[in-house]
Amino acid sequence: MKEGEKTLLRSLPGVGPRRERALEEAGISSLENLLLDMPIGYQDRRRIARVSQARPGEEAFFRLRLEALKTRRLRSRRRSVTEASFSDESGSIAVCWFNMAYMGDSLRKGETYDLYGKVRLVESPSGSRLEMAHPEIDIAGDPEGGRILPVYRRIAGLGSRLLRNLHARALDLYSAEEPLPRALLEEEGMLDRGAALRRCHSPPRTECINSLAERRTEGFRRLIFEELLGAQVLMAESREARRELPGVAIPVTGEDRRAVSDLLPFALTGAQESALNEVCADLAEGRPMYRLLQGDVGSGKTAVAMLALLMAAREGVQGAFMAPTEILARQQAEVLRPLARARGLQIAFLASSLSVADRRSALKEIASGRVQIAVGTHSLFQRDVVFARLGLVVIDEQHRFGVSQRASLLAKGKHPNVLVMSATPIPRSLALTVYGDLDLSVLDEFPHGARRVRTVVRDDSSREAMEAFLRREMDGGKQIIVVYPWVEAGDSDEQASAEKGYDRLRQGPFRSYRTALLHGRLDAGEKEITFDRLVGGDIQLLVATSLVEVGIDLPDATVMVVERAEQFGLSQLHQFRGRVGRRRERGLFILMKGPRCGPEAEKRLDLLVRTEDGFRIAEEDLRMRGPGDAGGVRQWGRGIGLFAHPIRDFDILMRARHWASRLAAGEVPMSRVERRALDAWKKGLAREFGSLHGIG
Repeated sequence: MKEGEKTLLRSLPGVGPRRERALEEAGISSLENLLLDMPIGYQDRRRIARVSQARPGEEAFFRLRLEALKTRRLRSRRRSVTEASFSDESGSIAVCWFNMAYMGDSLRKGETYDLYGKVRLVESPSGSRLEMAHPEIDIAGDPEGGRILPVYRRIAGLGSRLLRNLHARALDLYSAEEPLPRALLEEEGMLDRGAALRRCHSPPRTECINSLAERRTEGFRRLIFEELLGAQVLMAESREARRELPGVAIPVTGEDRRAVSDLLPFALTGAQESALNEVCADLAEGRPMYRLLQGDVGSGKTAVAMLALLMAAREGVQGAFMAPTEILARQQAEVLRPLARARGLQIAFLASSLSVADRRSALKEIASGRVQIAVGTHSLFQRDVVFARLGLVVIDEQHRFGVSQRASLLAKGKHPNVLVMSATPIPRSLALTVYGDLDLSVLDEFPHGARRVRTVVRDDSSREAMEAFLRREMDGGKQIIVVYPWVEAGDSDEQASAEKGYDRLRQGPFRSYRTALLHGRLDAGEKEITFDRLVGGDIQLLVATSLVEVGIDLPDATVMVVERAEQFGLSQLHQFRGRVGRRRERGLFILMKGPRCGPEAEKRLDLLVRTEDGFRIAEEDLRMRGPGDAGGVRQWGRGIGLFAHPIRDFDILMRARHWASRLAAGEVPMSRVERRALDAWKKGLAREFGSLHGIG
């Protein structure tokens, strides 16, 4: 923290060393941090309600006379309750405060007070009565009356009134330069930053309370725009900078395309052909390709990536394929090896489980250029891995690798072409926000037509019938997967624990069947043995954790059961569903809900029953859970989601993209002072966020 910022923070009324530490622990180290800590809600104190108008369960603002007051000790003697009765001309209401005995000394009978809080209906020996517990209370006529007041997140040791005062004082002291050009603000009809902050922290009486709660006011619109514009400016500049870099040109002829495509035992879908055309055009440009290949589970992303690797190798450059787990990397190597061999190409596999001798041999072959394609996990970006001529990098499930890890792999070549893949469907709004510096190819159709997976929701009452059905499936030669939320769970809930569930299943309903347990805590050797048994058909029932989300491909699996399904996110459940029914045979996806599954969770599970559209599911997941980690694509630290929500604010996002392009192209008129302020703002963004993907 800069000393100047600390001094300003200490200048706020009531902020001494202890409160300063509390603010810092909450991530607030400057006036700007404080003002960017937005209200989590608002209290509407513009209208004084009458007691007769009070509705249980609703918040209300009253101006009432104190009629009676007493404080008494509870049985423990360490606790107390202060009870009061307030009234107006329409009726009376009870109020209580627990462990706040000082309230009895600070209030005076006969005085009039302003109270704000939630009204509830309670039963007493004399019948039902209206009551408020721990309302905010002020002497009537306090300046806070008759306004809309902000509500801030809780910070240890700082009360709500103090937080409001700190924000109000910070508004008075804050004097940062406006970062956006006047021409932009005027064309968009937007407030300047200072006015926007004031409208959010101290809304005028005329503001709509619902619009404030939904962050749809002019003040929030301006701050949301600035946040999204910052992301788009960085990505636009990243794209512009990459256009100037010399890349590895890989000219691909029609003959190359046909020769490589003929290796596949199936015809490409129209979406795969279109994506491959875009990849080939990028490879031929001579500038580094940075493309995101996005599609649902089973849409054929890997086939497109493998063809790109084979075409690159045919032109004399090396390729690297990085997968998130060793099991998946090994599978991809086994699929790719015969295709490469048919073209006279060599493949090397790199993973932590390799022996020292095998690893040394693979490294030697890669460094010499005799190996054209290297497949592996994070082992590919370790320091001793050297490529002769790295020209194409494919990264599967790229959000699972850190920025520094991806950068380390890319640094092994001279601006290699990059193809990143995501099997997590991402709404276009979020893709533009998070992956806006990448060109986008979408696979929106499946090989062999529509997916054939039926989804049902069941509970414990259906368990015996479900287990009998699973036995019949295994008797017919099918493989079954049962997924649990955790490796271990409490003693009272074995249906949430993979280890407890595995013991129950293999000793009980499936004791005569070949079973196995797979989770992330097993060592690499155990996982490899289990995987080999699965592929060989030796295992009929696999008990696993979320490791199966992207870590395994079982074409013969027809049924998956997910225990305590409400514990998982929608997008993750959709990923699980993609593990079954991968061939032409119909699959079944059984969601077992727990006894504490609430209405909202049931609504989420029902969406999976109604649709297999991964993009619609991802959008609903984003709408329900917010952009924090929907689909596992959060990359921006505190940036994305500070104000903006990609679905709610999609129109603002598109305006931000438009202005980012104009700013990058120098099309926005501005004075020298405005240029300096804009450049300072962009430098601050770059320091805070860095490069979004670690490339460029």
